[in-house]
Amino acid sequence: MEKKSIKKSKKWKPKKFVMGVIIDMKTGKVTPSKVIQAKTPEEEKEWEKSFAERWIECQKIIWGDKFDWFVKNLKYFVDKYGEEEFIRRWNKSMRELERREKNKTA
Repeated sequence: MEKKSIKKSKKWKPKKFVMGVIIDMKTGKVTPSKVIQAKTPEEEKEWEKSFAERWIECQKIIWGDKFDWFVKNLKYFVDKYGEEEFIRRWNKSMRELERREKNKTA
């Protein structure tokens, strides 16, 4: 007797977006805005583009002249290691950074 595997349908599931944050300059506390979800895949694509544009503008303000350096190095490391390896290393370094910050405040 053979078992038939049941495949789950691959329906579209909306991503969640946080389109704004409030940063307290004295304490450094970050308060995200409410999470929003797109109602259609087309709307989600528009929001992804809008989110990317906002992210880039924010980074330009924060990094200033160093933003171009960051983008060039980002491209270099993605080309050198590949996207998956770069993402793995990036996530690892971000976890390490968060751990160090938690240890400082504890």
